[in-house]
Amino acid sequence: MNDNKKPRQMNVRISESDYIKIEHQRELINKSQSGFISHIVNNGINEIIEVTNPQLRQDVSKIENMLASFGNNLNQIAKALNSQSKPPMDILETMERLDRNIVRLISGLDNLKKEKLNVVGKS
Repeated sequence: MNDNKKPRQMNVRISESDYIKIEHQRELINKSQSGFISHIVNNGINEIIEVTNPQLRQDVSKIENMLASFGNNLNQIAKALNSQSKPPMDILETMERLDRNIVRLISGLDNLKKEKLNVVGKS
């Protein structure tokens, strides 16, 4: 049967609160009602986490920036190590800074684990 044709119709009754939740989840993944149901049937259900806490959003942004900085530092270290037979002394300092930043990041992530996330849907 051609999947583009949709000869079947389902009618269900749900509570107003469930309807609101479904509509919110559907809007998060930008699907029509039938598209949303089809998506769930064909792809299963995965959690969509909506971060509404402004401080948490800001912290996530800081962590993203720190990770970008770490990547940049690691690239610089790799370049220096690959280009010289003896590594320059400032690499040790850079690695120590990187280590301190990773410790700060881990601490920040531990704090974020304590933040309540609002699981609003499945995708």
